[in-house]
Amino acid sequence: MAKPHPAAPDWFLLPPDQQQLEMGWVGYRHTSGMLHWHHASSDEDRLSASIVVPTPVEDDSGVTHALEHMVLRGSMRNPDPDTFLSLRAELALLEFNATTKLQSTRFHLTGYDPTSALRGLGFFADSVFSPQLTEEDFDEEIIREQGVGFDGALYRELEAYIRSPVFRDSITRAQCSQPRAPLFGGMPDTLEALDIVTLRRYHQTHYRPEFTMS
Repeated sequence: MAKPHPAAPDWFLLPPDQQQLEMGWVGYRHTSGMLHWHHASSDEDRLSASIVVPTPVEDDSGVTHALEHMVLRGSMRNPDPDTFLSLRAELALLEFNATTKLQSTRFHLTGYDPTSALRGLGFFADSVFSPQLTEEDFDEEIIREQGVGFDGALYRELEAYIRSPVFRDSITRAQCSQPRAPLFGGMPDTLEALDIVTLRRYHQTHYRPEFTMS
């Protein structure tokens, strides 16, 4: 029977015949099915881990950026939308965040405390593979009509970005590139094309344990 990690019971130590101890790697499997390898013989005390999801994008809608925000709003195991922020304050980690790039989304952490690292990685795994993705959270986190305009955490974030000359220059370069590069982070006026159904479909297609790397 697989042995759970004493500090993070949602992670199970792989049986001896599946380990790669002779090469310094210790394997764990999460309850979601994701496999994680830790290099036990590292010369550094600092621990770094990430879950990398291939997230291809071909338009300016910001679907991958929006989904990054949404999966951290709560999972089936951690339904409270404030859990992510609570863990950022509680865990002894130097870094605990997520980043969206052109072809991938990365949920990453760095620190020196193994218990905090495993708890943080477990939270990421639950969020990535079993998020709630509710319409109420979409309205709060992404975009919603507000009076004669719009509001939402991501909408406000993009509104702040677009006031930066550096950000505007990067938009111009992307729009003038050949072939034209998609504005994968989204724009305030492109978020209006998104809805919770679009995010759920994208998640079902791309956020799968067999596609991810850890």
